[in-house]
Amino acid sequence: MAGLVDRSRRPRNSPGKLSEDEVCGLIRLKQAHPNWGPYKIQQLYEENNGTAPSDSSVKRVLDKAGYVKHSRRRAKRDNERIVNPITPEKPNQLLDSGFQRLVVYPIQTEVRAFNREG
Repeated sequence: MAGLVDRSRRPRNSPGKLSEDEVCGLIRLKQAHPNWGPYKIQQLYEENNGTAPSDSSVKRVLDKAGYVKHSRRRAKRDNERIVNPITPEKPNQLLDSGFQRLVVYPIQTEVRAFNREG
């Protein structure tokens, strides 16, 4: 029965893991330029070092270090939705309820040019 026990799914190694030097370099750049976002930090890191981690890796490092400002999301409100008290009894009844009038313009067959002289 020992062979049927679940094993850990955690990877034994992470070959794509960022080195400590890369993480410290990214954080130093962010400290030097606090108003820059992860994409610009990545571009500057790539210019200085030749290669850079991906956008998501840079964002993750800066987020873990506490350099990413998270915006607050608005709470969803149900009262902003349009509630229609009319329940349709036949097809297209709701579509016709707001219809006011139909204006039909005749098709003009000749084109007239208007100018100031007449």
